[in-house]
Amino acid sequence: MMKAIVLEGFGSVENLRIREMDIPEPGAGEVLLAVKAISINQADILQRLGKDLKTGRSDMPLIPGWDVSGVVKAAGAEVISFKPGDEVFGMIRYPLPGGTYAEYVSAPAMSLTRKPAAISHEAAAAATMSALTAATALIDLGDVRPGQEVLISGATDGTGHYAIQIAKHLGAQVYGISALASRDFIISLGADLHFDWGDINRRIAAGMLVDFGLDNSGGNWRNEMLQMIRWGGTMVDTFPDPRNIFPDTAAYRGIRGFSDPVRPGAAGMERIAGLLGSNAIKSHIFRTFDLDQMADAHSLAENGAYHGKIVLKT
Repeated sequence: MMKAIVLEGFGSVENLRIREMDIPEPGAGEVLLAVKAISINQADILQRLGKDLKTGRSDMPLIPGWDVSGVVKAAGAEVISFKPGDEVFGMIRYPLPGGTYAEYVSAPAMSLTRKPAAISHEAAAAATMSALTAATALIDLGDVRPGQEVLISGATDGTGHYAIQIAKHLGAQVYGISALASRDFIISLGADLHFDWGDINRRIAAGMLVDFGLDNSGGNWRNEMLQMIRWGGTMVDTFPDPRNIFPDTAAYRGIRGFSDPVRPGAAGMERIAGLLGSNAIKSHIFRTFDLDQMADAHSLAENGAYHGKIVLKT
């Protein structure tokens, strides 16, 4: 048997319940992981609240969670890339329910990669969905190059704090947007300039333009940021776009626009492992909880009063 956190219905953190469940069996192409650490994303909060587009009431009850770092205990048929004892991490099954809020999870091998030996399970679990989102946006979609100017909103949270580090690694000039109280944290990550939210309209009025924008604010500043992207530039909105209108809105201004870019995959995770292993990026863990403190972790993530990532260990 294993301990798991089960979402029994949409709504408050009280709907996250601790349950004893059978340990899953890995299917073909899957491995059974002994979970060592997981991390919380805004996507987890949206799923709990019933705002996730891929989770319906018919899926209840379910084990939430997508980020995981752990140790392979068994490998299913057709798995040749991992063996028992391997330490791996990844984001699994997104945007469908992933089931990582548990002591064990069966995970598609194709979504995992080996954890760098010098990196803790907590740091690895933190750098899955968030770091994948940032890397996909900046490298694959934005093709950010040395000397280009990059604007990142919501720069203190999981995706934002990795995005600053990756953009600097790519040689860009980086401008981070957050509350004024977070300025020192933003600069410590490598940002060249910090803007507070009140600066945005002033920067627009002054005609400031950048090559790439990453809107990590939940769409609250999407229109303002679009006004700051050069013709031919790129902007990525990390949140889902239910009506899929953002690309057309951006195209009207001569900008390439993308929403919710992250998807599982070993290639993406291998790139994140390389960035972690070379210290090009570091996971800034604000607080670590035990698995049975999931409600407290969700409450902290929901109120937004943190920097970097919130992690849970089993």
